[in-house]
Amino acid sequence: MKLFLYLKPLNRTYMRNTTYLSAILLLVFINFFCLSCKRESDFKAGFIHPSKNRQRFVKEASFFAERIKQLGGEAIIDDGDDNDALQLERGLKMLDQGIDVLVITAVNGNTIGPLVREAQKRGVKVIAYLRLINNVKYDAFVTCDNFFMAQTWCNMALKRFPQGNYVIIAGDRFDKNAVEEKLGIDSVLNPEIKNGRIKLLYSGYMENWSRDMAKYEVEQVFESFGKNIQTIITCNDQMGDGVLEVLKKYKLEGKVFICGQDADPVGLKNIKDNFQDMTFYHPNKELGTTTADVAYNVLKNKFDKTMYSSFSFNGVTDIPTVRIKSIPITISNIIDVGKY
Repeated sequence: MKLFLYLKPLNRTYMRNTTYLSAILLLVFINFFCLSCKRESDFKAGFIHPSKNRQRFVKEASFFAERIKQLGGEAIIDDGDDNDALQLERGLKMLDQGIDVLVITAVNGNTIGPLVREAQKRGVKVIAYLRLINNVKYDAFVTCDNFFMAQTWCNMALKRFPQGNYVIIAGDRFDKNAVEEKLGIDSVLNPEIKNGRIKLLYSGYMENWSRDMAKYEVEQVFESFGKNIQTIITCNDQMGDGVLEVLKKYKLEGKVFICGQDADPVGLKNIKDNFQDMTFYHPNKELGTTTADVAYNVLKNKFDKTMYSSFSFNGVTDIPTVRIKSIPITISNIIDVGKY
C-alpha cells in the first residue's frame, strides 16, 4: 500500500512532464513547418504577357516561373488574349492575389499605364518585359538588342543584293521595339539609298505586327511597281510568311530576300525550304531566367548599375534597361536552335 502511494505521485509528475515535452515538441514542429512554408514562397511574382497563342511568351514565362521558384518565390502567370483591356483586367486581378513584383509584356504599351500606377499604389514593383510601357515610371525594362537585329538583317540583305529595289515592312509603330528596329534599318540603308545603289520603294509600320496587313501592303507594292523587287525587310516571321504568300503568287519565292525574328515554326520551315533567308532566335531560357533575376533584385532593392547596360526613355523618364542579344539563325545553323 505504501509502495502504491509512493508511486502514484511519481506517475503524475512523469505524465505532466511528458505532456509539457510533447507540447513543446509540437510547437517546435509547427514553427518549423511554418518557416519552411515561408521559405518555399517568400514572395509572389506576377508575369502577364500578351497571348498564350505566342509560343515564345509561353516558354519564357515557364522559365521565369522555374527561376522564381529557385529564388524562393511563387510565380503567377497569365495573359491578355491579345486584348489590351482584358490584359488590364487580368493584371488587376493578379494584384489582388498579393503579388510583390509584376512583370508585364504589354499588349499595348500606351494603355497599360493604369495597371502600373495601381501596382505602385499597392507597393508592387513593376518591370516591363520586351515591350516598353510608355508615359509612366516603373523599375526596369528587359528587352532584346533591336539595333543588332536590324543591322544584321540589312547587312545580310546587302550581301545578297548590294543593289536593287528594297521594301521595309516594320512592326507596330506604337511598339518601341519596332521603332528601334526601324532606326537600325535606316542607319544601314540610308547611306546606300543616298548613293543610289538602293532604291526604297516602300517603307511602313504594320499595326499589331499583322501578317495580313504585311501581305496586303506588299500586294499593293507589287501592283504599283511590278515584280522587280530584290529585298523585303520583314521584321518578324509572321509578317515574312504573309509576304511569302504574295511572292508565291508571282513565283518569286526564294528569289527575294526575306528576314524575320522569333524563330517561329513557320519561319524555321520557310528557312528550311530556302524561301526565307534568316530569323532571330530569342533565347527563351536566358530571357525568362534573366527577367526573374531582375524581378528578384528589384524587389530586394539590389538592382544596380552592374545589372543594366543602358536606359530607355518612355516619354516621362529613363528606365534602366537590360538588353539580351538574340541569335541569328540561317540555313547553316538552323538545327542548333534547340540547344539554346
